[in-house]
Amino acid sequence: LITMATREEEIKRSQVFAVWCQKSCNFVLRERSLNCEQENEVFFSVNLEDLLGLRVLEKPAQGRPQVCQAEICTFMLSKKKVKKIKTKLIQFSEGGSYDENNETAQNWREAIRLQCQKNDHKMFVRPDSDNSIVSPTQPRFLVILNPFSGTKKSVEKYRKYVEPMFEMAGITVVREIITERRNHAKEEIQSFDLSQITGIVTGGGDGIIFEVVNGLMSRQDYATAIKTPIGAIPTGSGNGLVASLMYELGYVINIIIHY
Repeated sequence: LITMATREEEIKRSQVFAVWCQKSCNFVLRERSLNCEQENEVFFSVNLEDLLGLRVLEKPAQGRPQVCQAEICTFMLSKKKVKKIKTKLIQFSEGGSYDENNETAQNWREAIRLQCQKNDHKMFVRPDSDNSIVSPTQPRFLVILNPFSGTKKSVEKYRKYVEPMFEMAGITVVREIITERRNHAKEEIQSFDLSQITGIVTGGGDGIIFEVVNGLMSRQDYATAIKTPIGAIPTGSGNGLVASLMYELGYVINIIIHY
């Protein structure tokens, strides 16, 4: 399907080769979309809210040592209305060497990350900071998983769905904790050096979030610690807290009952 380019503000533009369709094109980052275009016609477009990031591959293109390759990583609805991770391969070759093309690709990866972060500033900017400023800091997470919650598949689901997404988005996991007992998460949070991270991600039910919040509030620096962003991978039995938060953010919640 060929469409005309939108009138969104253009952020960045480069010439690339789209491997999946064997076309040279303009690679264009706009306010809310990433596009591959030829003469103002768009043959590939993804909303930034469905974009995980640009993953720069370590090895050059086969037979073309100066060419740097990268994958556009998306998390979009399939024909069956289920969100799936998909990738599309592009090549950067305008520079005279692999190092130049790799630098271009890395700059693109960072530009995409910052624009996505800017669009979602309410989720990524600390409450005591200027919302017009987006931090260039690469996301660094502390991950805490409760293997006993719900159907006891927190670790499995994290490995299968979330960990690959973090890798594609260029997110660093500073430390991963798999809880072993009640209040384990609280104890870890009470002594953890929060300056190492930009956020905490939990995997489990409402209980693991409760422990993390209590751990933050039990610290001597609680007034600052409690401002640490917390993300939740809902793998508990009911996940009422996450459902309530998503509802407040305006997301439609699909409730599936397993008999």
